[in-house]
Amino acid sequence: MENIHVQQSHASDAVDYNKQCIFCLKEKPLTIEHVFPESIGGRLKMPFVCKDCNSKLGSTVDGNFQALFPFILNRHIYGLKGKKGHCPNIFSGVWAVDDPTSRLEKVRIVNGSPETLPTVTIKEDLDATSVSMVIPATYSRKEQLEMVKKELRRVQLKLNPQLEDAPDKLNKLVASMADEALQKATHHSERPLLHQEKIAWNDTGVQEYVKIAYELAFCMYGYPYILKSDSARSFREAIFSGGVALRKLHYVFPISIPAIIDPFPDRELFFWIGDGIVFVRMFGFGGCIKVLTDAELADFPPIDTYLSKLVANSPDVQKDDARCLWGQKLVKGQPPIL
Repeated sequence: MENIHVQQSHASDAVDYNKQCIFCLKEKPLTIEHVFPESIGGRLKMPFVCKDCNSKLGSTVDGNFQALFPFILNRHIYGLKGKKGHCPNIFSGVWAVDDPTSRLEKVRIVNGSPETLPTVTIKEDLDATSVSMVIPATYSRKEQLEMVKKELRRVQLKLNPQLEDAPDKLNKLVASMADEALQKATHHSERPLLHQEKIAWNDTGVQEYVKIAYELAFCMYGYPYILKSDSARSFREAIFSGGVALRKLHYVFPISIPAIIDPFPDRELFFWIGDGIVFVRMFGFGGCIKVLTDAELADFPPIDTYLSKLVANSPDVQKDDARCLWGQKLVKGQPPIL
């Protein structure tokens, strides 16, 4: 993470607010914050968030947002890689087997290929306890043997606790049973129906849009908004806490902006801010967030200082008096996968 100190000249009686984090309001070394998450192509940056808040927001708000299926899908389509250089694949992960006749329970997709996850079934009758296992054929003989031994050892200790004091006897018994089990093992090939649940939308999505709106509001109205506005205080609580605090804010999801006033209809990420309202659109999902109440509008006029930093940061930023328009095309990391 890149550290940056913003240097500006101030009158001798002025407070150097430029060292204060806009989230915790503490004077700390400031770091580079991506207004739109970098993993979805965001290039707009601002140097007014401390390392602690940047890390916390990245792992909670940004992280939860990026786990929502619409944005996984768009990262997959556009080939957008994260900080570790990986692009999500919508088919990866663990899938449940939706077939009551199948011996499988779950299947993992790795690099586009299905891989059976080991399953263990234990049946206890009055006279005996039986253990059945499903092991991927792709596992080596040694790996299969160790898996069977591990499960048999656990079952034997449950049935015969006294074997805990006789490790040699236990190991010999388990080894013999495991070897015999593998010799009698049968091979099966199945094509079961799989399903996987994905979260399309929840409050974590709203929190991301609210965080973006709060940061853009700072760039428009400066530190007076951050330090003195009741709206800003409510936004900070909602961003970090969610839940009830989030639902107290004034926002509308989903919402679309008329194409006639959208200067960048072909852009995946876009915002408009003005008159105390922020519109944010990401991959067609738009939200309108009110960052100032009507009563506060006169108390917090636009401040060009911080807005100019965004304009200088990206040629895609455009200004129009008290309003700001900004949009960008995503940087394609690789050809679309779909």
